[in-house]
Amino acid sequence: EVIGGSKGKFSGSGDNYSLVVSPDQDSTGKITVKVKSDSFKDLSGNSNTSQSTVTQAFDTQSPTLTITDDTTGTADGDVTFNFKFSEDVVGFTAKDIEVSGGSKGNFSGSGDNYTLVVSPDQDSTGKITVKIKSDSFKDLSGNSNTSQSTVTQAFDTQSPTLRSEEHTS
Repeated sequence: EVIGGSKGKFSGSGDNYSLVVSPDQDSTGKITVKVKSDSFKDLSGNSNTSQSTVTQAFDTQSPTLTITDDTTGTADGDVTFNFKFSEDVVGFTAKDIEVSGGSKGNFSGSGDNYTLVVSPDQDSTGKITVKIKSDSFKDLSGNSNTSQSTVTQAFDTQSPTLRSEEHTS
């Protein structure tokens, strides 16, 4: 009996057999393989008298990402973006982050939480866009992110100007 996965190729002979088990997709848990008592006999006709069970942990679930920032409304200076992952990841660096409408500053973090400071373009108005492409990072089991994550933040760093009009009377 197999729980948490599906049976694949079964092979062997004599006293050595193998079963390939594929874990459930996009999931985490344990594969349990049970061989019930009285399931097989030796050459003399004696049956196994006890059940044998083995378990193996698995993780086939892709990590997910939520991006937030520390600014409400329209930013007029640096914005700190927070990258919160559903689990610890490896291989995530500032190079994995695409930024438009601003420039990357200090990047820090580890495990499942990272931050990046972005300075908006000077003397301008628009949106900072932060994008993480799919397959940019992996969880500790080697599963890659399968979707792109994007967030935007409005900004206004443009200095006001004074317009003077000449009035004649």
